[in-house]
Amino acid sequence: MKRVVPKSIGIIFTIILLLSQNIFALEVTINGDQLISDVEPYISESNRTMVPVGVIAQSLGLSVEWQESTRQVILSDDKTNIIYTIDRNEVIVNGESFIIDSPPVIKDSRTFLPVSDLAKHLGINVRWHPDSQTAELTSTVMGINLSHIHYWSSMWMFKDVMKQSAPWWVQDENMTTWSLDETIPLRQDGYPLQVPHDGKIVHTVVLMHMLEDGPLYPEGQYTFRFKGQGRILISMGEKDTILSESDKDHIINVIPSHEGIHITILESSADNPIHDIQFMMPGFKTSTEEVFHPKFLELLSAFDTLRFMKSSYVEETNQFLWSERTQVNSQTQSNMATGGLSFEYIADLSNILHKDAWINVPHDSSDDYVRKLAEFYFSNLDENLRLYVEYSNEPWNPIFPVYEDSIEKGQTLGLGQGEEAGARYNVIRTLEMMNIFKDVYGDTYDQRVTWSISTWSARREIGDYILDQMDQSGYPDAFSIAPYFGGELANDVGDGIRYTDNQVFEGITLELNTLIKDQIIWAKTQADKRNMRLISYESGSHFVSLFYPEDDYLIEQMKRINSDPRMLDMYEIYYNLWDTYAKDLNVYFVFCEEANIYGDFGMIHHFDELDHPKWQHIQRNTRN
Repeated sequence: MKRVVPKSIGIIFTIILLLSQNIFALEVTINGDQLISDVEPYISESNRTMVPVGVIAQSLGLSVEWQESTRQVILSDDKTNIIYTIDRNEVIVNGESFIIDSPPVIKDSRTFLPVSDLAKHLGINVRWHPDSQTAELTSTVMGINLSHIHYWSSMWMFKDVMKQSAPWWVQDENMTTWSLDETIPLRQDGYPLQVPHDGKIVHTVVLMHMLEDGPLYPEGQYTFRFKGQGRILISMGEKDTILSESDKDHIINVIPSHEGIHITILESSADNPIHDIQFMMPGFKTSTEEVFHPKFLELLSAFDTLRFMKSSYVEETNQFLWSERTQVNSQTQSNMATGGLSFEYIADLSNILHKDAWINVPHDSSDDYVRKLAEFYFSNLDENLRLYVEYSNEPWNPIFPVYEDSIEKGQTLGLGQGEEAGARYNVIRTLEMMNIFKDVYGDTYDQRVTWSISTWSARREIGDYILDQMDQSGYPDAFSIAPYFGGELANDVGDGIRYTDNQVFEGITLELNTLIKDQIIWAKTQADKRNMRLISYESGSHFVSLFYPEDDYLIEQMKRINSDPRMLDMYEIYYNLWDTYAKDLNVYFVFCEEANIYGDFGMIHHFDELDHPKWQHIQRNTRN
């Protein structure tokens, strides 16, 4: 099983390499007790920090076995078995093989291992400090919230852009309207049973609404393929193409524009309706088995945990029916009504990247739905990965649809009035759902699942309601918070206060070292009292225009602030606070998303923007 560092240990290992003086010293600290190595660590040719296996193994409580015949060193505890072979670029973890770029070696009669690889398989994060040439191992690990899957998204999740198309819009046959407030009968996979239907046809769009001054989707030859009988219109600006031959690769020469690419089903036979449309980006084949965009996979590899709340649309809708959930062959993975990204793709992505998954259970899910969900991930998520589970998303937040329903349910149960009733109901339903997962996972629950309950960092009274109800009813596995910074400063600007950019960064620095620090310490104290982990479900900059989408001054300053090089310093201060007082999973918000009138949350705006200060922070604190 994947190792989870106990919160009570608070392990920090520091390897200090004083390269300028050609002096090497290994400092290992566990709860303040320093261990000294009698041999020197070094940097390998592939730029990995190599350390003597005995010192690290002893510090972590791992047993070490040497097999002379196979030249293998085996490190193990009650959950993890790791096998390294001298001079071989492979490591076997719990029977699964992984490739490493710096193999273990024997030097001066001692075995050296790449510390970053060992840490990764133990669920421990490695922070690299280039200025001091210091590698620090800490139980703080980084996660990331994925963005919504939209037809205008700059997060290209799939090679096949049809998987990010809009759900079908209905229009009349002469196409004089963009969308009618009507529906036509659809198959379970979301494709029309017949077109035209009562004089109506359907259309969708892909790769639309990119920033006018930002990069567009790739130019080149796209491959279009579909099954069934009918006619499809592909429109790009002034260029129209009509296709009628199915089960054939059609090459479409695409010149990008901000208007995107429009796909209209003009005709679809009732006996053999059009379905399984593929629209592959340049360089990718319709026959490929790997569905995820390689750049998407590469960038996500920096994180330890992937939270799928936004791509599952849990914050938008109270309930999804199990029988109507999104499937891998659905017309799109962006349909809010069917729950967005399919569970199969969530499990596949996590398994491919070997990353823990964080899912959110819809607010009004039945017990049967919850059980089916638990059974699905029990069977489909790699047993060496951890599944984080959360009831809804911020059900105590009045901006979300579930808020009023939570209050009503809480009041019906006699849990108080207003927001108190809603907050307390959050606890009751979380525990009910958690118990279903425990029943499904049985003896493996503790090793494979972490149920989390969230609270509002900025409003301690909400946390008090939740904590009091937990003290009466029971505790989930983790207490989670979202200690955003900069939000109140942005609200001040929205209210008419005109801060300079310098004043904004001065204000954020002060806020981090006072208010945010206090929030983390308070939450950690409460979690420790109840033997719960403290983790963040969202975090990062909240200097955004969320509540002032028409304030042009705030929107422009928001864009400047979030892309300013000083934002890197703000994230470093925040990370150090979390690493000092929480030492556990910290999940940033959000992965790849362009700025809009509501906010600028993206750690990057698009896949080529790796010099963004937020992403520089990620690169600085993860050394794969």
